[in-house]
Amino acid sequence: MRFGLYLGVGDPQLPVERQIEQWAEMMRLAGAAGFTDVAAPYHWVSYPVKFFSPLVLMARLAAEPGNWRLATGTVQLPLVNPVDLAEQVATVDALCGGRFTLGASIGYREQLFEAAGVRRSERAGRFEEAVELMKKLWTGDEVTHHGRYFHLTAGRMGFTPVQKPHPPIWVGAQSDGAAERAGRLGDGLLAPPQSTIDDIRRHGEVFHQARRARGLADRGPIGAYRNLCVAERRDEAYRLAESVLPGGWAYYKKVGLQEQRTVELVLPFEREVRERALVGDPAEVAERVQEYAEAGVTVIYIRLIQAGWSQQMPTDSLRVLCEQVLPRVPVG
Repeated sequence: MRFGLYLGVGDPQLPVERQIEQWAEMMRLAGAAGFTDVAAPYHWVSYPVKFFSPLVLMARLAAEPGNWRLATGTVQLPLVNPVDLAEQVATVDALCGGRFTLGASIGYREQLFEAAGVRRSERAGRFEEAVELMKKLWTGDEVTHHGRYFHLTAGRMGFTPVQKPHPPIWVGAQSDGAAERAGRLGDGLLAPPQSTIDDIRRHGEVFHQARRARGLADRGPIGAYRNLCVAERRDEAYRLAESVLPGGWAYYKKVGLQEQRTVELVLPFEREVRERALVGDPAEVAERVQEYAEAGVTVIYIRLIQAGWSQQMPTDSLRVLCEQVLPRVPVG
């Protein structure tokens, strides 16, 4: 099991330049405790929430000490030009010395498809063709590609990624179809915060079956984004979680994250805590982490729960996690 930071919602009270430094400070604290990974989400026009462009943010954080594995979570491939993205990925992979993972998904918000000039019905096809074209470019060969959505004539990248044949592509999946896509086209599966442990088990098996169909013997890595609220007293952790967790999913349901074949968004609080968050005292959180390991998760990306924000860096939960939870579970 590896542990990572998920740099999600920024502190609304901080100037944006200070937010970057806050996250860098959190990386230093977590790195000293054995964290190895860091990921940032991909959102456009996110007001009133602050989300930073993840590839630009990863380029900045690549300068931090340590051998951090940097990742996006997740670039919505149908919205972007894959030639441009292939160049950006190669650049960030070079900046971090070959420790970059491209998290990718097909997207869901109608507003963003409109902004990109893309029809929602095209998203699966655009995703698959974008992956195909990027992989061709990352070989370093001259590429001529005339597909249904993208075209390039005699194009060749000036340099290729450090990782060969290319940086791993982990595909976000909250449905069986997306899990199959992850196993067929990608190198790993990413379980979003709304996936329960049972969802992860089911989607993981679909992912592994698709890998086996490609002739790959290993089961492949699975990353999971989890909300964290840990405190020395269990009732304190649950009180904070209950004040924060239930409010977010109604918004995501409103903007189209839940679809007919995707996982359920709004759960009763007790199920929310038990099945898709890490909440409790150190012993309870350590036990929950072990459940994820048994479900096949190889990397947990931690998103800290805060009841509001302040100028003080939100490190209380992180300190308890590092000092009292991680020593109880295998890290590496």
